Amino acid sequence: MHSMVNHMLNLSLEDREQHNRTLCKNINNMDFVVHNSACIGYTGESGKLIIYPDTDIKSDITPSGLSMFVLQGSIQQSYALDNPILSEGKEFSDKIKRLTANIEVFCLVEKNQLKKFHEKVSDKTKNQTSVIFTNISDILKPVLVKPQVYANQETAFNIEDQILKIAKLNNVEFRKCTPAGPEEAASRLYLNDNIEKEEQSSNDELALLTTAWHPETPTSQNDNVPQSALLESTVDDSASSTSKSSCCFKTCNR
Repeated sequence: MHSMVNHMLNLSLEDREQHNRTLCKNINNMDFVVHNSACIGYTGESGKLIIYPDTDIKSDITPSGLSMFVLQGSIQQSYALDNPILSEGKEFSDKIKRLTANIEVFCLVEKNQLKKFHEKVSDKTKNQTSVIFTNISDILKPVLVKPQVYANQETAFNIEDQILKIAKLNNVEFRKCTPAGPEEAASRLYLNDNIEKEEQSSNDELALLTTAWHPETPTSQNDNVPQSALLESTVDDSASSTSKSSCCFKTCNR
């Protein structure tokens, strides 16, 4: 493995967090073309963001409330070379030389934007139509940017670690996919005509998204954590616990 990847092994957690924050702010200027998309998380009745990290990109789950999506696509290799995190991608191994680098962008979409996201992104990518990120940047908030495939698996965090330690999300719950079937899906909203009429806490959600870029700012918490606490700077210890799931998807290696 070339020296660049060896150097990346020495990146501290703080460095990775800073580089990720920079990527999230600058992705709109990196000619990012989205080829695939999938919902991997939704807000449950408890107010927690429930994430299925093993969801296959071809078989996403039903979004509701503040939801998490993963976008897979490509940028010019020159952009990736400028960032230590993206330089860890497969395209930078000694045997692979390409003009583009494949990346994944994990983003949050507020519930009042789900219908637009479905029309502008989900419908198109499922029909194998690519989407220019700059055309959709106003309906989502990037929280994590990473190589789609790492050149050296030693450098790769698992998704739970990246979401908690790099993206600094809290009040989240991770669940594993099982063959049982999505029992909860029928009781949750799915991109229908009433989506904009749902009771919302837009101010809380906007505050939530703003907090993401100031992880050094402490935020108070209590037992009844509102949906807006999802992006507070302090990671919720309970978020790392894995619960039983009722969702059926193939495993997607990240």
